[in-house]
Amino acid sequence: MTSRSSQVTGTSSRRAVLGVRAMPSARLSWPVACADYAVAEPDLWEAFAATVTEHLDTDHGDLFAHLARLHLPGRQVVAVAIAELRREVLTLDVVTPDGASRIPLHLNAHVRDPHELCGRLLEIAAPPAAGGGRGEPR
Repeated sequence: MTSRSSQVTGTSSRRAVLGVRAMPSARLSWPVACADYAVAEPDLWEAFAATVTEHLDTDHGDLFAHLARLHLPGRQVVAVAIAELRREVLTLDVVTPDGASRIPLHLNAHVRDPHELCGRLLEIAAPPAAGGGRGEPR
């Protein structure tokens, strides 16, 4: 990030930040108002995706195997791992004796941060409700 500043003349120099420019690459940049920058919240999904993915793969493999069996009825699940974790979808790589599959688990708008992920996954894994769904978004 770069900042624009004004310099006060005299014996000492002072700088006041007038704005911030976000620069994700050398070719792209856009101005960000200081007030917006000051109140911006971190994207918890981006910040914790690797840590959450490692934790889920290590400690909750049985849940993902169960979810894979729900989405691939009648198939033996040999292995399952998280392929991708985003705010709206968790994608599983699943290996069966017939080959590999990729299963997207749609999390929906109720999952605002990674701390709510376990509850949503348990909803998806729940037995079918009287309405016939597996906890999938309506």
